[in-house]
Amino acid sequence: MEKLEAVFIDISYDIEKMFENIGKSDRAQLGLMHVKLVKEVMDKLKESLQKRGIEIDAYDSIKYSYTLLEYPITELKLYFDRLIAKKEPRINDKTAYIFAYFIREQLSELQEIAKEIDDEYSI
Repeated sequence: MEKLEAVFIDISYDIEKMFENIGKSDRAQLGLMHVKLVKEVMDKLKESLQKRGIEIDAYDSIKYSYTLLEYPITELKLYFDRLIAKKEPRINDKTAYIFAYFIREQLSELQEIAKEIDDEYSI
């Protein structure tokens, strides 16, 4: 059986690369790429749950974290998009950092929940 926790395998690297590229307009493309990879992890989690016949709504904790993550991921994507386009971002570097921090913490919680679900299913 495919482990849910496996979808998080490279997430730490992607998150660190998001942090590294905040405030660096010459490296905004890298930051954007890693924001998109984080979003892909969320999509893979949703897909992996569905393969087990579980919808995101089945676990309030997953639904809550998933919903909370949508906003900062969207804002970071827009932040890097605007840097790439040589436009002034809607949020400043400190806010981008706070969003990246929040994403890291929420994904850590989702990873822990995925591990608990894996443990439940392996019994």
